[in-house]
Amino acid sequence: KKMEISRANFRAMIFYDYKCNSEKASLGIDMKVIHTILHDHLSVRKLCSRWIPHNLTEAQKQARVKWNKEMLKKFNRGRSNLIYNIVTEDET
Repeated sequence: KKMEISRANFRAMIFYDYKCNSEKASLGIDMKVIHTILHDHLSVRKLCSRWIPHNLTEAQKQARVKWNKEMLKKFNRGRSNLIYNIVTEDET
């Protein structure tokens, strides 16, 4: 069962929820229609993407393992409240 949604409601939904992505916003609507609404009717464009490197060298893999072990130790395996003080930054 597909849901009818107006452009205004769709626009409000994506602008209200900054974490909203096209899959979440689709509400069962075909993804091609979602992209048409976003790009052609609402003039929304994708500014950044999250890239996940899949071709890490062995040295990079080992560095990540080492860093994660240090973080687990530092934050008592996630049980420390200090973990909530971590701040990340978007580079765009």
